[in-house]
Amino acid sequence: MNSTRPDLGTVSVVVSTYNRPDALLAALSSVSTQSYPIHEIIVVGDCCDEATGIALAELADPRIRYINLEKRHGDQSGPNSRGVLESTGEWVAFLNHDDFWFPDHIKNALTELSFAQKKWFCGVARFSFEVATIRGKLFPVVTENGLTHRGMMTAYSSTLRYMEPASAWVVSREALYAVGNWPFAAMSVRTPVSFLALTLWRKIGSPVWGATHSVLKVQGSLQQKLGGEYHSPSLLHRELQAAIESKPRDWFVGLTEELSELAPFDAGLESNYGNIGLEPLPRWANVLAALVFRGTGFDFLDFRLRRAGIRRGQLMDQFLLGRTGEVRDSARMSPENHRRRG
Repeated sequence: MNSTRPDLGTVSVVVSTYNRPDALLAALSSVSTQSYPIHEIIVVGDCCDEATGIALAELADPRIRYINLEKRHGDQSGPNSRGVLESTGEWVAFLNHDDFWFPDHIKNALTELSFAQKKWFCGVARFSFEVATIRGKLFPVVTENGLTHRGMMTAYSSTLRYMEPASAWVVSREALYAVGNWPFAAMSVRTPVSFLALTLWRKIGSPVWGATHSVLKVQGSLQQKLGGEYHSPSLLHRELQAAIESKPRDWFVGLTEELSELAPFDAGLESNYGNIGLEPLPRWANVLAALVFRGTGFDFLDFRLRRAGIRRGQLMDQFLLGRTGEVRDSARMSPENHRRRG
């Protein structure tokens, strides 16, 4: 499959994980189907128990390096930062431990990057918030299709999911170093994903935007909907892994769709914080704020939301509480896993 491919550079896959080995193995099965060769797979555990290491050892894949952090971060920024520091490929492709790549995701990303001579690719995902039982097996239902026409000016003021998921990104390693690696959650009212996207835009320019859907994002809330806790075995991911192994090139063909309106993608950043009494800024003000941010790094929306009582890192703490029930100090940082931003 890979013998005649063009050489578009080496790829390091960075996977952040926490105590969901069955979901992790399913996600990694989608890496094994890639039509472009993978140089290395760096799995970074966010202070996982021993089950994750045992599961990876049983794979016996020589490309996999497993690093288990001694200190829990509670979101993907810490593990992803460490993964970038450990990577040796020219390109870094991120994959959340419960998401899936379609077989040509990496090949298409590198082809587009080579053609455009850019350092950052942002692909398009299909989002699943529901499941269906088909012939006695669980399968994800695609409830939203990510937007194929996006822009960084809009990303500045849009809902936090506008740039999701990181599983759809391929970024040059030198670009990630140039922007100071992943930002820690407590650096912004935004999520690390959205803040990293804006920082990349500010320092190296807009990404190459993917034109076709190449990632399936399975929402973590599905685990609770299926009656299990965060750490519980995921029958859905096991079924998906079996589907990938049986039909590696077209496992995703025919996914059930029950599409909702895409209004969440167009909502203002303020909409992510519930009823805080702030009306979204008019378009002209958002454009001006985005231009100021790109030129100076001053984030007016961060300033505005903090004046309204939203602290930096608050959203990520809420997400962590909802996923695992953990409460944390959002200002926690582990310097050995995170290169400080310049």
